[in-house]
Amino acid sequence: MWQLSDVEHGQFLELRNSIKDVKHWKNQPMEVVRFLRARPGNVKAAESMFRKMINWRKENDVENILESYTPPQVLLELYPGAMLEGCDKEGDPIYLERLGVTDGPGLIAKVGASEMIRHGIWLREMISKGQWVQDYEKANGKPVKRITIIEDLQGLSRRMLFGGTVGVYNELMRLD
Repeated sequence: MWQLSDVEHGQFLELRNSIKDVKHWKNQPMEVVRFLRARPGNVKAAESMFRKMINWRKENDVENILESYTPPQVLLELYPGAMLEGCDKEGDPIYLERLGVTDGPGLIAKVGASEMIRHGIWLREMISKGQWVQDYEKANGKPVKRITIIEDLQGLSRRMLFGGTVGVYNELMRLD
């Protein structure tokens, strides 16, 4: 599925061996290859990145967020984003988030920066595990390898960058 070269396949096996102690559902070939591709030719860096991701998921209780977190209604209403119909050039699904029309300072004042980030984590888990994934895989006859995320900043103004908004937006984009 990933069309690994012989060199990449060897690096993949090396990476799989180096993280075999990690007992987590993310430690499966489809997930591990992403880290190898993110750090081409550098198995140690891919391993470090993978381990940091696992630790981050544990620290933020990401495995339970879909069951344990209910977003505030104001975020559901005023934080626009959606899966788009169709695919990108590689056939991957597309998620569009419209930060440029989101009143960041207003939302931070209402719910706080940490709540916005928690909501962002919840959204990304919904994107990667929602019912649409099974629908997409059935319709396309292949698993979702990647999701293209577009952060639409059109409409973003200087006023929207105050009150901690830049830090929240940077964290949301880092999550992507």
